[in-house]
Amino acid sequence: EYYFGGKCAVIAVPYSLLLKTGAEECDLDALPSMTRQIQGVDVGVVIKERNEGEFKISLRTGKSPDASAICSEFGGGGHIRAAGFTVKGEAEDILNRIVEEIKKQD
Repeated sequence: EYYFGGKCAVIAVPYSLLLKTGAEECDLDALPSMTRQIQGVDVGVVIKERNEGEFKISLRTGKSPDASAICSEFGGGGHIRAAGFTVKGEAEDILNRIVEEIKKQD
């Protein structure tokens, strides 16, 4: 999905897809960087469901905003251009909270 006129790309990988395909979380390691390779995308977000109701979020940013600042709002951290966190909850609620925080930081 795209937000903010295509400046933010979000890829969500549900746990059911991992089970169905036999893929492991490590098979998805390249996804966060790939989001930033999409033309016009400044913020890439990958939401990986680790198991039912637990999500690992990875952010990659270009010139702005600060990925670490966004992730710190959820108890995570990292670097200015690459950061992440783990959270429990409902996928849609988590996505909405992330998008709102990106909007605040940008």
